[in-house]
Amino acid sequence: MKDKKKLLAMMLVLVTFFFTACEDDDSNSGFDPEQAKTIITSLPTMMGTQMGDIMRSEGLQTFDILIDAPYPFGTSNKKSIFNKINKLISPNSYVNKELLQTKDADPGFDFNARKGTYTYVHTPQPHWDVQLGGQKIIILFPSDSTNMSTNNATFTIHGYTETQITVATAGGTITLYQPTAIDADLVVDGTTLLDVDITSSWIASGENAGTLTSLNANLSLTPYQITATVQLSPNNSISININITQNDNTIILVEGSMIPSTDTTIMFNGIEGRLTIGDLSFRANINASMINQAIDSLSNNPEKLVEYVNTQLSVGLYQNDVKVADIKIMPLESVPTGAIYPFDIVFMLSDESTITALPTILMLYQTMNEFLALSDLLDLEEDNDGFHP
Repeated sequence: MKDKKKLLAMMLVLVTFFFTACEDDDSNSGFDPEQAKTIITSLPTMMGTQMGDIMRSEGLQTFDILIDAPYPFGTSNKKSIFNKINKLISPNSYVNKELLQTKDADPGFDFNARKGTYTYVHTPQPHWDVQLGGQKIIILFPSDSTNMSTNNATFTIHGYTETQITVATAGGTITLYQPTAIDADLVVDGTTLLDVDITSSWIASGENAGTLTSLNANLSLTPYQITATVQLSPNNSISININITQNDNTIILVEGSMIPSTDTTIMFNGIEGRLTIGDLSFRANINASMINQAIDSLSNNPEKLVEYVNTQLSVGLYQNDVKVADIKIMPLESVPTGAIYPFDIVFMLSDESTITALPTILMLYQTMNEFLALSDLLDLEEDNDGFHP
């Protein structure tokens, strides 16, 4: 029962995450079936191109070279300052559950003691030439992994502060540190590719020690500008806003709020939000508690369960605010041997014909997973057979 509940709830969350819920909209599509099919087919490619371009930006790729190089400040580990900064400049971090509650010990970073110039030397053995002094940390390193002898990149940390967090565990007390302010930039061949201005706050002790309570990020990731906020309210609901622009035009906007659940079968009691990519708009509004109750009472009657859920959700895909298709959950007339789900998710076109939406949804999931860490958000794991809770 637990697995079935989680499977159905996961699929409904995926549907509402990707497609617009709008109860008062007219049910008629503004596109004929062939036009709608063309738009639906283009979704994964369009989204993959836009998001891939951001994640493959020169600034992030160059910063990855610095992360992979020998650590200039002693023994490197996953809690190095570079990994902490990288965690906060990647869009997927803002919905990553590990960011929202960190419980691993680390030694912290003494910014004042580390001020100086660090120059990468590749031969005869990779190492750093260190000259301490000054008011900031300057790191000179190569931007091209195929030419590690030319230091044409400069990563400068102008300011860095962090807070100590004390976590009580059964095995004793763990001390860890999290950034509260980061001011840094990355310049390659005289061009600024990355500019970072981030502030954050964390719960320092007690039952929820190590939990992120707020984050404000302003990033320049040439040619993109990214602003992001994360806020944890007193009732533990999480609000997220990510706005990515290029040439002052918004190309990706993510707005949402999530109420965590104490039920281990679902991540959240409720999710609502909006995702805009180009001329496509996706909104989500789902009461996961309601869905769980329906699963409990109707789990032995898939047809009734699907019928009930469809009355609770008005879901559709829109382009420029014009409906492309309705999204419906439909029971399978016969369940194939080995099928994971006893139902199908379909696009219902203007002539009421349907085409399965599951392949498109899973392709969208795979496209967005790197960008927004959906496997963390929905508590999924991937194996050779696909995604499972």
